[in-house]
Amino acid sequence: MAGTRHDDLWAEIKSRGARLARRSTPSGADLVFYGAERRESLDRVVELKRWLKLNGALWVIRPKGSDAITESEVMSAGKRAGLVDVRS
Repeated sequence: MAGTRHDDLWAEIKSRGARLARRSTPSGADLVFYGAERRESLDRVVELKRWLKLNGALWVIRPKGSDAITESEVMSAGKRAGLVDVRS
């Protein structure tokens, strides 16, 4: 997990048996959660992509119900980083 701390999310994920790491430069991660509070925070998406293993996923957590960061801006940041949107 990177960015803004979400200790409640950390605890919930850990309770489900996931192995978690709070490191500044992990590599080979299946999934990275990133808490972004401001648009400028999305510039870090390119760096976070390098943390992922092939077919890994980046989950950006943004302020709900706020226009501080829109879903469209998150999607654009991912595309600029070479990521694709895969929703199920």
